[in-house]
Amino acid sequence: MANTWDMRRNLLQTAKDLGPKSWLLLAAALGCFVVSLFAPEPTVQQTAAVAGVTFTCLIAVIRGLIYWSNKNDRHSTRSLQTLVGQDTIPCFTTDDFGHVLFMNGAAQTRFASSAGTTLIAKLGDHFASPASVLFRLQSRAKN
Repeated sequence: MANTWDMRRNLLQTAKDLGPKSWLLLAAALGCFVVSLFAPEPTVQQTAAVAGVTFTCLIAVIRGLIYWSNKNDRHSTRSLQTLVGQDTIPCFTTDDFGHVLFMNGAAQTRFASSAGTTLIAKLGDHFASPASVLFRLQSRAKN
């Protein structure tokens, strides 16, 4: 079961990474459609049209995965806001790389002035060695 969730998360992350580059697929699709319109032979026309449709379908799949991922992220943020939004203790969530995804009101009040978007940057003014503290916390959480 965990392997399925990891695969799903990896797929969504890959789609997010490919999102800004999907204009290249759009350019390839348009090029294929232009070739299919002006090619003299029917086999070249059909091949180019199929390639254009394939590129268009890839764009649709990537954009659909990005939409679904963003929808899940918004749902998670709403759930976190409901759970810890009014808590007086600062609460953070981060991605696998330590980039802050969610901060409750107390965390925004206390850590908003800190530069950077990573948890280490946010905690830098409050801990002598935030990287080692976070490493120990992550190690305990994994066990």
